[in-house]
Amino acid sequence: MRIFISLIIVSYLTGCAVPVARRDVSQPNYYAEPAYQERETIKASLFENDSANISNEAADTILNGKLEIPLNARAALLKLRSSSLGVRYYGYNYWRSEGYFDLQQQYVDVLTKNLLSAKQVNNVVALPSFIASEKLNLSQMREAAVRMQAHLLVIYNIHSDIFQEYRLFSKDQVKAFSTCEAAVLDTKTGIFPFTDVVTKKLLIELSDKDTDISETRKRAEVDASTQCLETLGTSISTFFNEL
Repeated sequence: MRIFISLIIVSYLTGCAVPVARRDVSQPNYYAEPAYQERETIKASLFENDSANISNEAADTILNGKLEIPLNARAALLKLRSSSLGVRYYGYNYWRSEGYFDLQQQYVDVLTKNLLSAKQVNNVVALPSFIASEKLNLSQMREAAVRMQAHLLVIYNIHSDIFQEYRLFSKDQVKAFSTCEAAVLDTKTGIFPFTDVVTKKLLIELSDKDTDISETRKRAEVDASTQCLETLGTSISTFFNEL
């Protein structure tokens, strides 16, 4: 009987254990290192297309060359499409919802503000939806940015949801998470000098302004995504400011 009770206690404590947060590892900016700056500048793309294999000579040039980010650069934004949040809170016709479009603009504004704080970037534009189709490969993404005379293409994605461990929280609280991924493409060379993945968690309480728990869930998920994107944007601008 004692063994059975002990097993129940251990199982309960294990289920309620709080996960240890990932510890950030500080690393020097590879592109800002003096040894890197002494390399020969890569002046054009050595990638023929997405399906072709890169030659050994081209790989050697890329790995031993230097990427040079221009001053007064123009950056284009490309958000990879995800309908999960739209369908959950705005219905299957989410693209007709004013609230959903306001949210997309909010994401663009957060990234734009952070990118403009980078000393190399002085202009940020978003790729129009009729240019950024759902099935663009990297070559087409690059070409679309070049057509807009953008030196940099910031490709980003947001995945968010509500944690399902309801037993951990009281009834008037909701916990959401958001994972934001980004890659910065140098359109001249086809090289990605920057990539990052950021995850944020947010616990909020039911507000008097929320009509039901669905409103609370949406607010938690949107706020988590906004914070996640804010951190990601700061990370990109810090990278450029260190060059």
